[in-house]
Amino acid sequence: MAITETDISFLIYQRLKDNDSIWAMVNPRIRPDTIDPNEVMPAIRYEVVRSRPWHSISTEPSETTTQLQIDCYGATRLQANTVAAAVVNNLDGFTGELGEIFVNDCVLDNTYDRVDPPSAGGKNFRKR
Repeated sequence: MAITETDISFLIYQRLKDNDSIWAMVNPRIRPDTIDPNEVMPAIRYEVVRSRPWHSISTEPSETTTQLQIDCYGATRLQANTVAAAVVNNLDGFTGELGEIFVNDCVLDNTYDRVDPPSAGGKNFRKR
């Protein structure tokens, strides 16, 4: 399925891209779905994990709940956490219009640290 300008993931990408501090850190490394194993750090990866309509007995659903996963990568834990803090600051608590979509509430569900092993032949672990 192609990404369109009304997809919430694209609109979140636009919001992150339009934030000067985030863009200064990761320009232009905000990627949907996957990050190349050799991507320069820091970087951001996002994907829709779940999307479900709000059901109503009497009408067609007009609202959708969408859960996004946003991974913030860095060469060091500090770098990954700095990018993550900027993303949380930009999105957590946001209510308002994103393009043609109205966001009722954007909330942080959880955080966790991970370490990705080096790419084949590489030596550097990626923190996220």
